[in-house]
Amino acid sequence: MKKIICICTLMLMSIYAQATELNGKVSIKSPGYFFGSSSAVSASMDVAANTFTMSGFSIYGIDATATTELLQPGTYTRSYVLTSTGETITRTGTIPADSIGIYMVISSGTDEYQAFVAWKISGTDTT
Repeated sequence: MKKIICICTLMLMSIYAQATELNGKVSIKSPGYFFGSSSAVSASMDVAANTFTMSGFSIYGIDATATTELLQPGTYTRSYVLTSTGETITRTGTIPADSIGIYMVISSGTDEYQAFVAWKISGTDTT
């Protein structure tokens, strides 16, 4: 099975209360390769409401969507059944203390990817 890494880089644009609007790019890269695909994406995160939603984007020119789950600090294991093969893929990720994170499943054509992403949050900044 070809391994794919999903790097979701979302840059903070504004923050108010516990709701945040993020804008940046999603990048898909194969390990050992110098090329990949990236696409502009925007997202909304509301910690108080425990929601994270992303706009649609594209991977290698194919429309993609992401299903997300907002996560508090801790270690999580998530399983996903690939719609194309029925194979179950299990991933474990850790969201560090003083951080907020997401687990996401990205679907693009017949390709599906899982990823954990975390952002460090302080009183004055989110990275």
